[in-house]
Amino acid sequence: MNILLIGLGRWGEQHLRVLGELGATVWAADVSAARREWAVRHGLDPRRGVRALAVVEAGQAARLGTIVSL
Repeated sequence: MNILLIGLGRWGEQHLRVLGELGATVWAADVSAARREWAVRHGLDPRRGVRALAVVEAGQAARLGTIVSL
């Protein structure tokens, strides 16, 4: 299954790990190049780390990997 993980902060790190363990094909979106580079060092395919969500159309599901404060 293709999964789009939105956000690679503290929660996103855990989601990336678990999704990888489950064998999902993970795409990850984060505005921070440093966080995308971190994800690649931790197993994300470099072609699947993106800044803009609009370029990802292959996802079958999405997971928000951040907490939103209201």
